Amino acid sequence: MPKIVDHDEQRKVLLKACFDLFARKGFRRVTMREIAKEIGVSTGALYHYFPTKEHILEQMFACAVEDDIEAYGRHTSSHLPPAERLRSLSQFWLGNERYYQNLLLLALDLFRNSPGESERVFRDYADHYQAAVANILGTNPRLSEFIVTHLLGIVVRSVLTRRPFMYAEQAAFMREVLGSLLAGANGRKTGPNGKAAAKASRQTDARRRRSSALTSIAD
Repeated sequence: MPKIVDHDEQRKVLLKACFDLFARKGFRRVTMREIAKEIGVSTGALYHYFPTKEHILEQMFACAVEDDIEAYGRHTSSHLPPAERLRSLSQFWLGNERYYQNLLLLALDLFRNSPGESERVFRDYADHYQAAVANILGTNPRLSEFIVTHLLGIVVRSVLTRRPFMYAEQAAFMREVLGSLLAGANGRKTGPNGKAAAKASRQTDARRRRSSALTSIAD
């Protein structure tokens, strides 16, 4: 009886192997023949799934979004408040720092060599990811775009500066700032209890401002 091949699963396996190879050697430095040899498949099998290297990278970014959302879903719950879901999301990115750095380097490699092709690939990636984040956090598209842009910015800076702990610090700061915003927005949607929480939050902020002002006067 012939073996039944799950082509979608096989495609993901090949993409994972290609990702590791591209991260080590760069996208433009390897040919399709070298890719096939490195990941242990025939050239014909590789072309069956991916007609070009650009197609590999395009599918890689599409797969990255799907895998991220699936993996993130295993680490959180839709029953959590939006602020807690944001905390879980930023922790997920922090735990996969090296992966996102490699993804960024591949993106820059494609941009440097094929700027026209890269624009479409990155736009599709960003649109898909932003829509997923909006759905996860239950927020509007503009805020989800801001969150994704900030997360990507953290990755860019972590690659360029290599400053110790900077990635973790920025992720924590994003949670602090946006977590308060999301908690406030959620409070406005949940009626009297939410309004009471929002009021308490405002009172806490006011106390902090008064304390800061008194400290400044004392100084």
